[in-house]
Amino acid sequence: IKTRITQIKNIKKGDGVGYNHTFIAPSDMTIATIPMGYYEGLDRRLSNKGYVLIGNSLLQIIGRISMNIAVINVSPLGDNNVKVNDEVMVISTNKQDKNSIDNIASICETISYEIAIHFPSQLRRTIID
Repeated sequence: IKTRITQIKNIKKGDGVGYNHTFIAPSDMTIATIPMGYYEGLDRRLSNKGYVLIGNSLLQIIGRISMNIAVINVSPLGDNNVKVNDEVMVISTNKQDKNSIDNIASICETISYEIAIHFPSQLRRTIID
């Protein structure tokens, strides 16, 4: 499952991210939002625990996942290497990746079928061979 970055923002050490500020920035950071939350099937149990891929970089989901938005720490990419509309791999087809459906299920302490059934039918699907 892929999406795109919708916003990039710099935050300061001590700034809170997400509802109830469940993530507090340990240093100045660059964060990005993606238009995917629990309504689109991104499990809330991945708040502050899950990962996404941008290119080959594994990046952490930070803060509480909300209904239609999740926030990721893009600081490891550097300010000039990430931009709005960059592609984000939310669920990887590579079973070894931390964001594969099996590894997501492990983080959420459930099975992959439970994760898969939460993706709503209205999400556009493209089958790749």
